Amino acid sequence: MPNSNKHILVTHCYRPDTRNVMDFSSDLIDVHDFALKNNYFMSVYVGDFNGKNDCWYINDKTNTEGSILQNVIENMNCTQLVDFPTRFRNDKASCLDLVITNMN
Repeated sequence: MPNSNKHILVTHCYRPDTRNVMDFSSDLIDVHDFALKNNYFMSVYVGDFNGKNDCWYINDKTNTEGSILQNVIENMNCTQLVDFPTRFRNDKASCLDLVITNMN
């Protein structure tokens, strides 16, 4: 069996709704660039991103944060995998918790 030294970067992310989405996005891109430069086989980013986008969960209304985050995901050539609500409050469901990966 051939040696398969493949490294996977798994990162837990939390963006409080008070944190500027552009600053958070810049940090996410920096981590992703680190993984690319160091030849990681795969990167996975999981956590609470506090943005809403109807392409993640069809019943969400896209907000500014969700739009920016989706653009970052696409620019990193990644895919967001969660397509169901992860937060329920006052009879409203939203998808705030995401799983993002570059394994398309």
